[in-house]
Amino acid sequence: MSFDTSGREFVCKYVAESKKTGLLEVGKCTRDSSHKGPNLHLGICLIKGSAFDYSLQKLTELGATHICPLTSERSQVRLNAERLSRKANHWQAVVTSAAEQCGRLTVPAITSPQTLESYLKTPTAEQKFILDPAAQTKMVEADPVDTALLIGPEGGFTEPEIALSLQHGYQRMRLGRSILRADTAGVAALAVLQQLMGWPD
Repeated sequence: MSFDTSGREFVCKYVAESKKTGLLEVGKCTRDSSHKGPNLHLGICLIKGSAFDYSLQKLTELGATHICPLTSERSQVRLNAERLSRKANHWQAVVTSAAEQCGRLTVPAITSPQTLESYLKTPTAEQKFILDPAAQTKMVEADPVDTALLIGPEGGFTEPEIALSLQHGYQRMRLGRSILRADTAGVAALAVLQQLMGWPD
């Protein structure tokens, strides 16, 4: 089986193979599951080590449709142009592999890293949440519409950043009493959103 990343799966067979390349003959389409539910936009701050890869893997498994790496005031990861180019290719490989592993037929779109301030200027969804453990409102209600979710770095967003996000239509939301790690928070929040919205087929 092989999929074309846009929502279709095909029966394929090798017709030629060498040490470095292979030629596939594409057969009939066995599944067509183009994304039909709400788009889920994730603005997720860069975090250190393999934790960011972990987040990308799990967010892919949980149905994120758009992922934008962010930098914010407390971000501990800064990338120059050369490292950014390498990371972009690596991140694309991570989400593609995660989609293949979980049987998902579409791959999230990953954009180039942006500052939080720049990202907030781009309208992305009808419904917008920013994770904040100090928020009074729990993420227990969500409309089945396109949704944007902001996930902070180690140490979370600063109060000025939260205030700026509110000015751009985001709502403060918390998941519960626990303060979750940066690589856990987005995964937990997206799982809650999917449960509330109804998991896509």
